[in-house]
Amino acid sequence: MMATDKTFEVLEVGVFALMNGRRDLRPGEVGYVVANIKKTSDVKIGDTITTVKHPAETLTGFRLIAPVVYAGIYPVDSADFEAVRDALVNCQLNDSALYVEQESRLSAGFGFRADSSDFSTGDCLLSACKESSTSTSSRLRPSVVYKFTLSDGKELNIDNVATIPTRRISEYVESPG
Repeated sequence: MMATDKTFEVLEVGVFALMNGRRDLRPGEVGYVVANIKKTSDVKIGDTITTVKHPAETLTGFRLIAPVVYAGIYPVDSADFEAVRDALVNCQLNDSALYVEQESRLSAGFGFRADSSDFSTGDCLLSACKESSTSTSSRLRPSVVYKFTLSDGKELNIDNVATIPTRRISEYVESPG
């Protein structure tokens, strides 16, 4: 995978006609690849699959999808933590632009931070939390990232109010979208 600089052993390549395996796919063909990829975070939408022996040239214009929507997800009952984590992993299977990491906050306890490129992912996150929790709900705190340009020209991406720079050192603020 060129974007993530990861290498995997490909076990099978084929087209969806009758799921008949074949040696390769040509440009423009739609098919499938069976490989030993363990984490969805190792695959990015729009990435180029190439061979180790004869790598393709990097395509110009490829950019990773930048998340603009953030949500803090905290199970109300700590016994639901593992179930919520598993549900979020399942959400990632359907949306490879979703990035999830564990976090903890003094006010909310242990939970997860989910980063996405669109607001519709929030529906998947809410459903996943409801289905996985034995308690009545999980706390979902949606937020966005603001770009602060400081007086010295440095730029900071801030998604937590506790880390907003003071007015004395910030020149201006941009919101997403």
